[in-house]
Amino acid sequence: MKPIERLLVPTDFSAGSDAAAKVAAHIALRLNAAVDVVTVVDTSAFSEIYGDAVYANQRIATIHAGAQASAQDFAERHFTVLESVAVHVRDGNTFLE
Repeated sequence: MKPIERLLVPTDFSAGSDAAAKVAAHIALRLNAAVDVVTVVDTSAFSEIYGDAVYANQRIATIHAGAQASAQDFAERHFTVLESVAVHVRDGNTFLE
C-alpha cells in the first residue's frame, strides 16, 4: 500500500473545522505528511447581484483576499509544527469544490 503523503483539510472556519484540524495535525505529524488547507467561496451570483462586471470582480477579489487571510490564520493556528502546509482558496459551489 502506498503511504499517505498529503492530507486535505477543508474548512469553513467553524468549531467543527477546528476539531477536524486538530485530528488532521496529529495524523499529519505521525505520517510526516503535507497538509493542504482549502476553503471555498461561492461568488457565482455576484454578476446578478452587482450587475457591473468591474464592481463584481472587485468584490470577488476582496472576498478572496479575506478568505485567503482567514485560511492562512487557520493554518497557522493548527499546523505550525508541520513542515509542509499549503493554503488554497477555491471559487465555486462549496459542495462540488
